Amino acid sequence: MWSAVICLFVLSMLSFGGFLISINREYWVTFFDTRTGHAFLCDLWWNGFNDKERFYVFSKHPSYYDSIAEELMKWLTDNWDGWEEEKPDWFTAASISNIPQDMLPVKFKLGLGGSKEERRASLKKMVVEEEEVAKGL
Repeated sequence: MWSAVICLFVLSMLSFGGFLISINREYWVTFFDTRTGHAFLCDLWWNGFNDKERFYVFSKHPSYYDSIAEELMKWLTDNWDGWEEEKPDWFTAASISNIPQDMLPVKFKLGLGGSKEERRASLKKMVVEEEEVAKGL
């Protein structure tokens, strides 16, 4: 019985070693990183080189960035007007719809409507219009 256990252990270690050798070496660190998903996403936001990289946090569940919610709200409020003027390719209605409504800048939120349902409907309409424009191109 012990010989079977030892053989299976050796086989699994050889398989894992073969796997590590076959993948791109720059991804090795992902197998040995002890950060949680929450910590990784917060680090990604703090160390983001540009707004596009930082905006990525909104593609994940809000519980992952609850600890930095106030910083995110300040960042959104400080940069929103500039994004609306510049219209970067990553600042779309679909990406905006991923932002929790309580984190949206007040000025933008008021433009969507008064109730939560009206705001949700306005965002859905913006996403549909954006998709129609993209299909037309």
